[in-house]
Amino acid sequence: MSSVAIITSTQPTVSVTAGKSTVSQTAASQSQPAANSSSSVTISSLALYVNYANTIAEKTVGQNQTIAYALANPTTPQTAQNAYLMTHDTSMNGSPVGGVVSIAGKTPNDDISYANGEPVTVASQAYFTKQYAFYQNQALQLYNTENSNGTSPGQIIADLYSLQAKQPEAFRSIMGWTPLAGPTSIQDATNIPGTTPQYLNGAGQVAKT
Repeated sequence: MSSVAIITSTQPTVSVTAGKSTVSQTAASQSQPAANSSSSVTISSLALYVNYANTIAEKTVGQNQTIAYALANPTTPQTAQNAYLMTHDTSMNGSPVGGVVSIAGKTPNDDISYANGEPVTVASQAYFTKQYAFYQNQALQLYNTENSNGTSPGQIIADLYSLQAKQPEAFRSIMGWTPLAGPTSIQDATNIPGTTPQYLNGAGQVAKT
């Protein structure tokens, strides 16, 4: 499975490189599905999950540096702009396949997967749309309230990352937010018992089988 495109939300981050050998080993052990799990995990999805785990490890380091910088420079114009952008990002509104998506395959009709290797389905996208709107409201309310209370933009950025970390595991996995989510978190949260999942292509349409 080859990844040819990534769709992700806009956030101020610091680019860093973390050691990957230990992360890969940890991710590989976490990638094994539970014995009672109804979700199937393929070899290709396990490979994507390892890459996803490495990305989360790198993001964790970068996020910590971003927070430290914001708190050390709490009222600079750049920090204020970053806090505003984090709470007013509408880049995913109306997207046919929102969240962090790895587009696999060679034809437009090929089904796609999230960056952690789980397939994008009608049910998972309905979940994403609802949860993303809920998070946007939370973030905007946090920004408006704290801004009116005189909280520094740097502290608001730290609070926003804390808010992201408290989101449901499946939503964090779709968004590529820390901390690391399990390899079947999205399927476990969105698959409807007794129904066959409908897989989506890059245009947000049900892929032909």
